[in-house]
Amino acid sequence: MSKKALQINLSLPGISPETLSDNETQMAAMYYVKGVYDSALVYAENAIARLKKAGDLRSIYMSNALVELGNVLYDFGEFERADSAYQAAFDISKREYESPHVELAFELHMIGANAREKGDYAKAEKYLLQALEMKKELFDEPHLEIAYTYNHLGSLYQSMEQDSIALGYIEKSLEQRQSILGEFHVETMASMANYARTLVRMGSPLDAIPIYNKTLVITDSLVGKNHFYFWALTGSLGTAQFEAGIFDQAAINYQLTHDHYLELLPEGDPRIASPLNGLGKIKMQEKNYELAKNYFLEALKIREEGYPKGHPQIAQSQQALGECLLASGDYSIAIEYLEMALESLESNPETSPATLEELTSKLLAAKEAVLDNS
Repeated sequence: MSKKALQINLSLPGISPETLSDNETQMAAMYYVKGVYDSALVYAENAIARLKKAGDLRSIYMSNALVELGNVLYDFGEFERADSAYQAAFDISKREYESPHVELAFELHMIGANAREKGDYAKAEKYLLQALEMKKELFDEPHLEIAYTYNHLGSLYQSMEQDSIALGYIEKSLEQRQSILGEFHVETMASMANYARTLVRMGSPLDAIPIYNKTLVITDSLVGKNHFYFWALTGSLGTAQFEAGIFDQAAINYQLTHDHYLELLPEGDPRIASPLNGLGKIKMQEKNYELAKNYFLEALKIREEGYPKGHPQIAQSQQALGECLLASGDYSIAIEYLEMALESLESNPETSPATLEELTSKLLAAKEAVLDNS
């Protein structure tokens, strides 16, 4: 229907640029939902360019197109550009809509979700909680919009290492989505996967494995195996298997995820680093430190190029590489990476004391090893 509308309007004289841009924004939204991100990006950028050419920089049409651009950039991992698009859209919407409004709530949510990906957890918490508060003014629970923000708050508190708080939000999200949508829906699947991830983080990987297996069946039935979601879940299953000590299956799933990420994601997308990090941990278990080092180095390079300086994911890779070098006896270089990781994590107020204590212990062990071998 979106294609037909655009084709008809392009063939007619006197159609306004706002109408045509609206058609293009709808096309961008359609391709985004289908996971065809390249096409979604083209249509969103066309809609914005059309409005700029017409001198329309501050209308709702521009806000809508900017939101679709932000959505694509968010999934491409271009979080700085996505933040600019979402903020520009929100600035327009604040003038056009009276609060509370569903569009304002969505844009607040996406600014917060994007901030989490950037590693700015204070900003993410602020905007996601504002989005949740506005959605509760607009809707009665259970409601899909409220469940959506519950799920993202759960992910945020996971990133902040506050897993018990995360679990409460994720359980609410899953309960509401199941009651409205049933199990075979992409949103229910997302909450199920997040619930499983929290179980892994809280030390129950064996309980998470069957949940991940179920999410793979659901995802395959909905969007197929050529979608990013399927392989992201495969990698998450690998992590659950690794934590459960099922290393052979974890290695298979990490490798499958990596191979398909290379096909589906843009070159240099920071998400490609996650399965590489997993493969590095597998090689550490096998005491193949040289190959583990190569995996960790590649993951670190991707994250350094894809994330802003000081991002927690960069520190995670620095720590993994430092621990690998420590295990292989390369103590001086291990100290360099562990110190970089510690400096980054100490500058982040959200880092837990337990994480800092563990990293400090590794660093001291490396320094003691240097003294013992000098």
